Amino acid sequence: MSAIEKGLIVVETLQRLEDEWGRSKRHPLFKPGHFTIHPGVIQGGPSGVAVPFIISQYCTIEYACWFHPDEDVDAVKEELGAELERGCAIDPWLRANPPSIEWKLHWPSFSTSMEDPIVGVVEDAHKLVTGDGSSVKGSHVAGFCAVCDATFLSKAGMSTVVYGPGSVLQAHTVDEWVDKEDVVTAVKTYAVAALTWCGRKEADRSVVSQLESRRRSLASAVDWAARAWTGKGVPS
Repeated sequence: MSAIEKGLIVVETLQRLEDEWGRSKRHPLFKPGHFTIHPGVIQGGPSGVAVPFIISQYCTIEYACWFHPDEDVDAVKEELGAELERGCAIDPWLRANPPSIEWKLHWPSFSTSMEDPIVGVVEDAHKLVTGDGSSVKGSHVAGFCAVCDATFLSKAGMSTVVYGPGSVLQAHTVDEWVDKEDVVTAVKTYAVAALTWCGRKEADRSVVSQLESRRRSLASAVDWAARAWTGKGVPS
């Protein structure tokens, strides 16, 4: 009996459930197929010496499961467990020796309605700052596919959205970076959104102009300090 081969039955079983999720689970802020059951890490082999001519004695599979934010985590666990039980029932060995499941981490989801005022406030602030309604490198209103503290702010009753510079695809990569222009746009948007949210009926162009003037002053100071530090000369 090869543990890795039995592990492949587990993978195939959950792939069938994932295919079903792709057809049945929909959310207006996520693309079809977003909700997935991903076997990100698989380890297996014989105990002791890892050589391919000995039958594998163990197999562990670590999954990341992205499910609908409005679903209950316990219901999802039950669904996954039931599907595994059905899949393993067709194999005599797995029927007698079902795989053990360890739930390592659950990061609670949060869901903010598109009708919540905070969504419009931030979206309008971004459009005001950019001038022509352009976005910051693909920025748009969509579901956030990672985890952050917005979950806990939302659970505390605060209207919550996630907004920031750069692309989430660059997060945690080697030499992670964000364009300076994106950072500036985000800072301006935060300021305009805060003014609007805290009672100002409308953040006008003068606010954006003041922010731009302060940004230029700060940029000049940083440039002066950099030249002085590197010995390239201080502009008069």
